[in-house]
Amino acid sequence: MNRPAAALHVALGAIVGAALRWVVIETFETNDGWPWAILGVNLVGSFALGVVLAATHLTTDAHVDVASGSDPLPRSARLRLGVGTGFCGALTTFSTFAVDAAEILRDGDTTSSIGYVGVSLGAGIVAFVLGRTSGPLVSATSNVASARAGDAR
Repeated sequence: MNRPAAALHVALGAIVGAALRWVVIETFETNDGWPWAILGVNLVGSFALGVVLAATHLTTDAHVDVASGSDPLPRSARLRLGVGTGFCGALTTFSTFAVDAAEILRDGDTTSSIGYVGVSLGAGIVAFVLGRTSGPLVSATSNVASARAGDAR
């Protein structure tokens, strides 16, 4: 895989992920002091990353050396770079999560800050595991659909 192709897949995924995060944050503002939008994008991103990693792990071409210069870019590598690194990386945001937790703490609500950190970490791990568990199902469904499309030609 060549570096420019890899970088392009990451960049395209990141554009979509960052734009979606911005839309969600702007659309779902809350006044209750709990950063629901950030929690939501982080959980969705964790789930999606689990699905992508599980689905691409099942293929032999998922782990391609970017520096090797081989071309063309395998489908699973494109998926992993574009959706995993680019989209999920830009959709999720650890820095905003940290700022939100610190601001809740600064406002004197220690219990809510600790709760937000705990829920974010715990639910994020659960979301990733659920995604990772459903990844093989997504991959199998995709393979069946691809086979049917090939049969229709």
